[in-house]
Amino acid sequence: MMLGHCRRWKYARDDDGSYARLVQEQGEDVAAVLWLPGGTLMVSGLSTSAEALVVEDLQRRGAWPNRVFGPGPDGARWTQHLAAHHAKPAGVIRRHRVFVADAVRAPDGPPGTLRRTAAGDVPVVTAWSRAFAAEAMGGGEDAFVRFMAARLEEGDVHLWCDAQDRPACLVGVAAHSEHGARVGPVYTPPGQRGQGHAARATAALTQRLLDGGKRFACLFTDLANPVSNRLYPRIGYRPVDDVVEVGVLPGSA
Repeated sequence: MMLGHCRRWKYARDDDGSYARLVQEQGEDVAAVLWLPGGTLMVSGLSTSAEALVVEDLQRRGAWPNRVFGPGPDGARWTQHLAAHHAKPAGVIRRHRVFVADAVRAPDGPPGTLRRTAAGDVPVVTAWSRAFAAEAMGGGEDAFVRFMAARLEEGDVHLWCDAQDRPACLVGVAAHSEHGARVGPVYTPPGQRGQGHAARATAALTQRLLDGGKRFACLFTDLANPVSNRLYPRIGYRPVDDVVEVGVLPGSA
C-alpha cells in the first residue's frame, strides 16, 4: 500500500513538505513513514519507541500532518498527538479494509469491454480523477490529477466501456511489485452507478493482471462504504487487514 503512495508522492510539488523516512532499531529497518501531498502522514510498523522518534522528527521539522493513516487498530496515541499539536479536536476520520485476490469470479452485469486509456481519454480521466480525489480522499485533487496523468502515460489507467463504447467506469493500477499489484482508483460517475460497471471493470483488470503473471492483486476500501465492501468479495477478493485514518476533525474551529 505504501509503495503505491510513494508513486503518488513522486508527482507532488517540491514545496508541499512531502518526505519519506525509515526508522531503524539496532541497525534494522523496523518502520516506514511517508508524508503524502495534502498533509497526511502514512505510517507502518511503528512501535512505541519508533513512534517517539517520528514525533521528535516532526517537532524538529516544525511541520505536523493533519491526518495519520495506518497507526494501529484505533490510532489513539496519534489522535492525542494531533489534538495536542493543533489544539483542535481529533479522532477517527475513516476506517479502511485491505483486500487481496489470487483468483477472479466474473460477475454478472451489462456487456462491456476494458480498454487501456489513450491520449484522447485525457479529459475524462482528468475529470473523473478530480472527482474521485474529492469524494474518496477528501482533497488533494491537483496532486492526484498529476499522478493519474503520469500513470496514463505508463499504461496503468483503464476505462470500462459499455456496449456503445461509452466510458462507464475508471479503474487503474496504483502500484506494481514483482509478484503483485494494487488496484485503484475505481471510480464510477454518479449517473452510471448501480449497474455493475465497477464490479466488471475491477474483475476484468484483476484477471488481466493475474494472466500477465502477477500472483495477486490487492486494494483497499472505506469500511463505511457498504457497496464496495460487498462488491469485492463477490468477485474473489478476501479481507486481510483493517487500518485506521485519524486526523483533525472536520469543522474544528
